Amino acid sequence: MLLSVLFACAGPADEADTGAPTYTAEVCNERDDDGDGLIDEAVLLSGYLDRDGDGAGAEDSEWQGCEPPVGAVTVGGDCDDADPAVHPDAIESCVTEYDDDCDGVANPVGADGCVEVWADADGDGLGGGRSTCVCDPGDLPRTGEDCDPNDGDRRLDCTEGAVALLAGARLLDDDVDVAWTLLGAADVDDAPGDELILTATTGGLAVLTLPDAVDNLYSEALIGTLALTDHSFRVLGPRDEGRLAEATYEVFVDPEDPSSEFFTVVPTLRGFERPLGAGPSFAWELDPLGTSSLAESLFHADLDADGRSETWYASGTIAAYVGEAALWRADETGATEVLRRGGAGVLHHVAPLGDTDGDGVSDLGILNVGDDDSGVSVYAGPIRDALPPASAAIVTEPLLDIVALGDIDNDGYDDIALRGERIHVLSGPLVSGTAAELATTRIGPESDELDESALFVTAGDVGDDGTRDLVVTDTYWPSRFGAEALRGALYVFHGLPTGVVDARAADTRIYGTDYGALGAYPTVLDDGRLLVGAHLEDHADGRGVFWVIAGL
Repeated sequence: MLLSVLFACAGPADEADTGAPTYTAEVCNERDDDGDGLIDEAVLLSGYLDRDGDGAGAEDSEWQGCEPPVGAVTVGGDCDDADPAVHPDAIESCVTEYDDDCDGVANPVGADGCVEVWADADGDGLGGGRSTCVCDPGDLPRTGEDCDPNDGDRRLDCTEGAVALLAGARLLDDDVDVAWTLLGAADVDDAPGDELILTATTGGLAVLTLPDAVDNLYSEALIGTLALTDHSFRVLGPRDEGRLAEATYEVFVDPEDPSSEFFTVVPTLRGFERPLGAGPSFAWELDPLGTSSLAESLFHADLDADGRSETWYASGTIAAYVGEAALWRADETGATEVLRRGGAGVLHHVAPLGDTDGDGVSDLGILNVGDDDSGVSVYAGPIRDALPPASAAIVTEPLLDIVALGDIDNDGYDDIALRGERIHVLSGPLVSGTAAELATTRIGPESDELDESALFVTAGDVGDDGTRDLVVTDTYWPSRFGAEALRGALYVFHGLPTGVVDARAADTRIYGTDYGALGAYPTVLDDGRLLVGAHLEDHADGRGVFWVIAGL
């Protein structure tokens, strides 16, 4: 059988058609032009509809598409698309009460038309620190006058006074068994100049001639003691007739309890002839006033307008007892009881005020302390054997005493200071009211946090330059920690400042250099020097230290 095999000879093959699409760049046509499975990605247009024509649309009007609709904008965030004045680029205004620029805050700080205000953190009515601009200023201060907005005692002028070094004669008693207390200065002999008068719990009266040195002289001179009585409680310098006055007391021991001792009981008032010699010479002696009486005040003043000073003495009552208090007037003829009251502590302090009403006669002030608020009663002179009706009643915070300042503001009326946690200066003529309302000046310590501040005040011609100055001392230094809190400080104001004053605004400040409570019992001497105690400076040894400071 014949097989025939035929082979066909094939020609060139054609390319196969795969059916794959041809890709191009993506354009907005609702097709996947680039073959990535996405339609119109990256080229789809979007925006917002601006219904009020202010260039911004609301978030709920967002659109996407290949052709923008009528009113399309690219800016959103319009919180009120019906008001063309409200949009993200609008200027926030205090005129409107809504959120103009759609940032979530209506009338923010710095809005157009805002008022610049300052904070009043210390509540003194003045602003300070950095200002802010607000739409609703309320009662906030419109000026930044307060130099210390965190301290109510520092307001318009916080200029730091000049700080002077503590320099002067330093007097130290070398009797280590007695801790002396400064009572003041007076001319107790026939020689020119004042003497330093001291007292001690035991030891009686002591007198030391004041030194002339004005530099850093250290004097460890023994204080000469004149033991007039065993327990001098108040001692006063000479009056017109040249006599000293002393209020003393006896120690009372309860016979049923010998370990219990009370002092300042049964006080006695005596007058001593000047000059002081080796022994006392009594010009007169007041009979004891009875138990529970405490020697509160002792002073010389011409309250009866006869041209000569009388000695005035007030006793209060010990707080634990219900006794009687009395006011006595004494002259060369003897002593007369002017006032007697019952109740504990009813006469806390009695003081001559000077001529506070301008009639040429000195007036009297009595600080009354009872169960209610403290108060100062003012009695216009002349006064002799009985008190007239009070001419003014001043309601106060708890006080320590009343201090006569003289006419420190040069208006023809004598002024007074009320000494408490703050120094309140009241200018004459004195009228009824509260101390806070009537005070011309209120001086506070350097720190309101200093809860143990012990302020003293006096006035006189410091530096002997013909002007009367105000002296405020604080036996606590501004720091309140450890020994630093008891360095002490004194502040000299030339003239009388007004308003609420921080002690640091004084023209001159002097700080104690060591533990010692500088500033106790300040006295301006006739020659312009300043006498101050530092009764703790050598307290560990039982010794008293006193400074005589010049050049202020």
